[in-house]
Amino acid sequence: MTGYNWENIVKGYDNEELERIFRERYKEPKIKVAAVVKEMQNRDLLKHKPENSISKLESDFVDVDEVAGKTKSNLRRSDLVVLAIAVVCLLHVLSGISSYLQYDLLHRIVEGKHVSYEEASNSDTRVLVVSILSLGFYLISSIVFITWFYRAYLNLHERVKNVEFSKGWAIGAWFVPIISFLRPFNIMVELNTKTDILIDKRGLTVSKKPDYITVWWIIFIVSVIIGRVAMELTESADSVNDYIFMTVVSIVSSLLVIVLGFFTIKMIRNFARKEELLFESERDVIRTTVK
Repeated sequence: MTGYNWENIVKGYDNEELERIFRERYKEPKIKVAAVVKEMQNRDLLKHKPENSISKLESDFVDVDEVAGKTKSNLRRSDLVVLAIAVVCLLHVLSGISSYLQYDLLHRIVEGKHVSYEEASNSDTRVLVVSILSLGFYLISSIVFITWFYRAYLNLHERVKNVEFSKGWAIGAWFVPIISFLRPFNIMVELNTKTDILIDKRGLTVSKKPDYITVWWIIFIVSVIIGRVAMELTESADSVNDYIFMTVVSIVSSLLVIVLGFFTIKMIRNFARKEELLFESERDVIRTTVK
């Protein structure tokens, strides 16, 4: 804060303003806080506070003025993820409808009812096109999600000194066998927990909402398992009854993806609000410094 003589400036503050700055010291420049603490000591405003409350800041968390300029907004990425997931959910609604129509067609074949070659061919083409589009957009949404996830973990690495995993695990955790069943969940929990602590320490206010992380991960694991079962059934099906069972599994898989998409969007939006709040507090420090 070059150019500011905070020791003289804070002498003009009333006690209430000094108390406010002290409460919100985690989002204020350290040199300003130091001047406020000194002035509060001169006015005997700290005598009823715990002895270590002044100097003992949490060692794991970096001060806001040291973080400012090092983090990047992740809001645009979160919006893109939400949009991509919404498209995937819409395609899986169409996929579910398409699968149901195929299920009805297959049942008519089993019952001995007439099904024209053209109708069967059109059904196969429809299912194939919708499946390819669903898979394609699922892969796109996964890439966008991991990009958002990685940036969130990069930002946390700037804000917190001791992070559980290296930055590379925000990407690698999704692809390493066995580890991929738990580590992304652990990283997301760490992101959310430490973001909440940072918000509290900086004196910021955000409405409390469910984080949905556990629900999101359970549904994700189940949907992955069901999806793999559906793929294996597709490869091994060689009778009408096999195709009927495969179609039922595909319908269940589409429903799970839709539910997963709903909870993923809720989780991302809730976390994005908090992450952007931290970023704004850091950008405020830059604006104040420039002035």
